[in-house]
Amino acid sequence: MRRILMRWRKTGVGLVVASVLLAAGAGNFSRPAIAQTGNQRDCDSNAVITCGALTVDELKSKYQANSSVQAIYKEFGITSLQSLDGLVAGSVTRDGQVLVNNKVVATNAVTAGRQNMPGSTPIANGAAFKRAPSVSFASGVTSLPALVSIGRDNTFAFAVLTSCGNPVMATPVAKPPQPKPQPQPKPAPNFTITKQVRVKGTTNWQGDVKANTNDHVEFKVVIHNTGNVSLINTQLQDTLPDGLFLESNSVVINGQHDSSTFFHTLMSLGELKKDGTDTIVFETFLSNSAVGCGKDRLKNVAMAKTSQLPAKQATATVQVCQPQVLATTTPIATPQSPQSPAPPTTIAATGASNLVPLFVATSLGAGLAYNVFIRVRRLPV
Repeated sequence: MRRILMRWRKTGVGLVVASVLLAAGAGNFSRPAIAQTGNQRDCDSNAVITCGALTVDELKSKYQANSSVQAIYKEFGITSLQSLDGLVAGSVTRDGQVLVNNKVVATNAVTAGRQNMPGSTPIANGAAFKRAPSVSFASGVTSLPALVSIGRDNTFAFAVLTSCGNPVMATPVAKPPQPKPQPQPKPAPNFTITKQVRVKGTTNWQGDVKANTNDHVEFKVVIHNTGNVSLINTQLQDTLPDGLFLESNSVVINGQHDSSTFFHTLMSLGELKKDGTDTIVFETFLSNSAVGCGKDRLKNVAMAKTSQLPAKQATATVQVCQPQVLATTTPIATPQSPQSPAPPTTIAATGASNLVPLFVATSLGAGLAYNVFIRVRRLPV
């Protein structure tokens, strides 16, 4: 360059060119290059990695190939190639914040470059100089892209500016205290089953009713989940006693008509949620006859079970009554007491000898009587 300046010194043009070259050279040595904006590459002498690294793979390749880079990165806690695994896209701001997904993950950032600047501290045996982003960033630059490492504890570890490869350390933002997990209650499945009955047309459900033959009788079964977990595969079976017959299409499950019959085999009701209820209503016809009201009891048994629990039963009873029939009776005539005969004629003492009838009436009770005839002989005086 000196020869060029000497050759052009004699002409005015040479003087102008020489002065421009000198000015440019003086600029290079008097003020180091600084980080630029966006995803541009900084290929100047201040970049820790010449022309930076825009991807994780590129960063790993340049880190592994340059021992000087490794020495500088070590000052920032980057000690191995594996340290660069799992980096995520983020940014570093001029005021020292590190952001990932627009959330601040660290503050008080410090970066480094290969050239010294005012306010810098030498590191790695003078191979680089540590300083705040406000010193490194060019005028007007408020933020630069970076690859950010988030540690296993989900906090900030380090960052690398992509345009120049300059490392960044910062103070992780304290995570808010996590609420202690509440102890989960031990699963305790449980349920109740109840059964009630009523004569069709009445409104009062009971455990025991009186009904006449040929009446229609309705039953209601209620299964309620009283445990703290869902009941799996709830099943129901209802055994009808002799004399009760299911009316067709009368089964209603939770308000919906159902064509299922569950009187001989288990019917699946599916899952029953915590505090849930299954209600089953059906109608029967009472055809059984009985000796008298209350003497013939028909017991209807419902049985429910789940995959977690054994079977439970509930019963309802129908007291069978026959309609009363009044019998026709024929009045019985009251026997008449026999009339006593007129007293016999007084026997005169004439001395004649003959037989005279004497009548005696005797009552045996209960309307019965008999007569006694006595003959007497009249003796002569």
